[in-house]
Amino acid sequence: MQRRLWALLPLLCYCLLAAAPSHDKIVAWCNDSDPELRIRGCSLLIQSGKEPARVLAGALFNRGNAYEAKGQYDLAIQDFDAAIKRNPNDAAAFYSRGSAYFAKGQTDNAIQNFLRFCSTRRMPRRSTTAVKPTAKRASRTAPSRILIKP
Repeated sequence: MQRRLWALLPLLCYCLLAAAPSHDKIVAWCNDSDPELRIRGCSLLIQSGKEPARVLAGALFNRGNAYEAKGQYDLAIQDFDAAIKRNPNDAAAFYSRGSAYFAKGQTDNAIQNFLRFCSTRRMPRRSTTAVKPTAKRASRTAPSRILIKP
């Protein structure tokens, strides 16, 4: 009986490893527009402990936006806090945290975050020549998610 179990052990290990999603698949989930997939993928990236700080901050930001989209504002704020801790100059994280506070009705906290967004955001340098606004330049707003590249 024990011999049969030992003989089946490699097959069992293979099946378990084959069922685990690849790193590319997890990154794709973390960048997905579906909040459920984004939460799943970003959570796997965050829990892996193998990602550099930049990717970890992006995963926290993306997961926070997914929580916000689902109306889970407290979880979103926790993720935005963690993203800001890892990247204190991330204007988009301040904007999104302000948005979550605003949705919760905490306008004072929202205003503080929106002000920090304005002070952190990189403004384009002024030119001495007149420049017509382009569609690309006119659409600069805080992103709803950050694409994470492996």
